[in-house]
Amino acid sequence: MSKDDREDPQAEMRTRIQKIRLSLAWMVCWTLLMPSGSSAQSELLEASIEELQGWLAGGEITSVELVDWYLQRIDTYDQQGPSLNAIQHLNEKARDQARELDEEREADLAQRV
Repeated sequence: MSKDDREDPQAEMRTRIQKIRLSLAWMVCWTLLMPSGSSAQSELLEASIEELQGWLAGGEITSVELVDWYLQRIDTYDQQGPSLNAIQHLNEKARDQARELDEEREADLAQRV
């Protein structure tokens, strides 16, 4: 990130969103291989990045809910159950970062009204 990007809050937000998009894309690809139990899980498993972004923008799901869902799936399939051990490291700040993104999304929405 350049000095100009650090001074530009919108550029910083775009960079953060891009990082989240890449993380979500990886998680979606990984979880598509896992069986699902409910229709809500099935919807999340089959959702495209664009659909997830639409749900986030529309308030149908929050970033925290999405992160919690993925962390539960990782715990269920990677740490317990079949014990895949495919995930070596988790971002310990993922939930905090998701909460920050939810707050930024809410503030942005409030400014538009």
